[in-house]
Amino acid sequence: MTTQTTAQPQPGATTGDSPRGTGFGGLLRAEWTKFRSVRGWVIGMILAALLMVFIGVFAAANSNIGCQINGGPPKSGKACVPPIPHGPGGEVVHDSFSFVHQPLTGNGSITARVTSLTGEHADLTGGPVQVGNGPGMVPGLGPWS
Repeated sequence: MTTQTTAQPQPGATTGDSPRGTGFGGLLRAEWTKFRSVRGWVIGMILAALLMVFIGVFAAANSNIGCQINGGPPKSGKACVPPIPHGPGGEVVHDSFSFVHQPLTGNGSITARVTSLTGEHADLTGGPVQVGNGPGMVPGLGPWS
C-alpha cells in the first residue's frame, strides 16, 4: 500500500512561479549581473572613461588665447588682458555704484549732467561705419550717450 503525502510550503519560501525578480529592482539587478559577468564590457567602460579624461586634458593643454586690436599686431596670453584704466591725470580709475531703491512716483524723470565724456564716434549720417580712428569718425559723444 502506498501513501500520498502533500508537502505544505514553508512561510516565506519561494516557488518557481513566484514574482521574485520582477519589476525595476529585479531588472536592474539582472542587468548589473550581466554587465559584471562579461569582462570585455567592464574593460570597455574603463577605457571609455579614460579616453574622455585624456581628450579633455589634451584639449586644455593645447589651448591658447589670441587677440588683435584695431588691425595691430596679433598678441597672445596675458597681452590680451585689458589694461587698468587711468584717468586724464594718470591716476587709476576706481568706479563704484549703488542703488538707492527709492520709488519715482507719478510722471517723474531723472536728469543727470554728463560733462566728462569725450572721444570719437562713428558718423551715422551715411556711408560705411569705420572702426577706430580714420574717415567716418567725428569728435564728441555718441548720439546714444
